[in-house]
Amino acid sequence: MKSVKIPDRDHLVLAEQEVLRMVSNIESSAAENIITLLTCYTWHNEMHFVFPYIETDLFKLLRQEPINDVSPWLNDQALPENELWKEMVGVASALSVIHTGLINPFEGVHGRVFACHFDLKPANILVTADGKLKIGDFGHSNIQIVAPQGKPKVMYRGGDPKYAAPESRLPLEQTETWFQPHGDETAPALKYDVWSLACIMTEVLIYLLNRQTPGEVPTENPLVRFDRSLDQRTQSEFNGRFFDQRGVKECVTTTIEAFRDRFSPESPASRYMSTIIDLLSGMFQYHNHERISSQDVVDKLYEAETAYQDSRDTDNLAFEIRQHSAPADDDFKEIGWVPALPGNRSEEPVSFDKM
Repeated sequence: MKSVKIPDRDHLVLAEQEVLRMVSNIESSAAENIITLLTCYTWHNEMHFVFPYIETDLFKLLRQEPINDVSPWLNDQALPENELWKEMVGVASALSVIHTGLINPFEGVHGRVFACHFDLKPANILVTADGKLKIGDFGHSNIQIVAPQGKPKVMYRGGDPKYAAPESRLPLEQTETWFQPHGDETAPALKYDVWSLACIMTEVLIYLLNRQTPGEVPTENPLVRFDRSLDQRTQSEFNGRFFDQRGVKECVTTTIEAFRDRFSPESPASRYMSTIIDLLSGMFQYHNHERISSQDVVDKLYEAETAYQDSRDTDNLAFEIRQHSAPADDDFKEIGWVPALPGNRSEEPVSFDKM
């Protein structure tokens, strides 16, 4: 449960209430990655939000694992098959629905729903006991119903500076006009959330690609090292942030480029990661108008997954057959292959002669 004081029916609290009600009524698969509001009520000048019990959050999972029994659900596969990464793909899809896919619940009021989260960070992505990630804490959010020919008027409500986009440093008097859409382009405010999502995805990849194997001597959490690098060789006002006065910090781009080295060259996983690196580059565009939208993120993730599965199905089978086939100068002729036998977790094809 979350309780918030309501000084004179504060509009921020009421906005959070409306966002939570709308996202709790989403009927698509995106609902699986958004917190559900069970009920809300006022008592003693406080608004009380009641949610299902959630075990932990992504910040604790990444930096303080193991947390109860959550980690085993998310740690047993390599990228891109890893369940935690698949959940992050779900979070990206949920964010896109929050931005432009909410349904107008008011009869007689015509227009589309426009919503921004404005405080995406690991601590605001909750993790259930079975490993589901859910976007939560809409306390900084902005929601409007915009007339068919109208444009949203966004009031910036910045959250955690670490995950905030570069435009968060604009003087307050500029935000009222800067975050409004110009022409037919996507509202700049929506792309603010895309930057925050890129920060979170980067941290998740650092965590997944630097995990220790069982039995290894424990070492420093790689995210702690990454956090330190965000404080180095930069002005104090940019400490902890993913950008400085010149753009995305070099330690961020270097870290992301190094993800590629974790995979065998030209393997399906390597090609997948190359696509993800390009995606992060688009999400980390310093200038808001050059940054891709949340729907672009979803589309590119889907394309990357489709290409990975297509190449994996072809490449893995051909490779495994070559590995298990007799030498070319042998008199033996292979008569056939079948997929891995039931219960065989190795996923290797099996020759007829071994059945």
